[in-house]
Amino acid sequence: MALVEAAYALAEAAKPEAPLVARHLRKVVVVIPSTIADALADEPEREIAEDRSRVLGALAEIERQTLALPPALADAGDALAARARKLYREVEKRLAIETVQ
Repeated sequence: MALVEAAYALAEAAKPEAPLVARHLRKVVVVIPSTIADALADEPEREIAEDRSRVLGALAEIERQTLALPPALADAGDALAARARKLYREVEKRLAIETVQ
C-alpha cells in the first residue's frame, strides 16, 4: 500500500504539468494490491499466472510513466520507479514459488 500512496502523491504533484501521466499512474497503481492478494489466495495455478502477469505489467508501467514526468519531479519519479522495481523482483520471486506448489 505504501507504493500506492507514494504513486498517488506523485500523481497529485504531476497533475498541473502532466495530467495524462498523473491519470495513468493513478489508474495503474490501484490494480496492484488487489491483484497480489488474489494471487496469494488459494487459486488455481492458471489464475496465479494471470495475476502475476497483471502485477508485473502494472509495476513496469509505473516505471514507464515516471519517465514522462516533468523535470522538477524527476527525483521523486526515480524514487517511485526504484520502489516499483523492488516490488517487481519480490513479486517475481514470491509468485514463481507459488506457481510451483
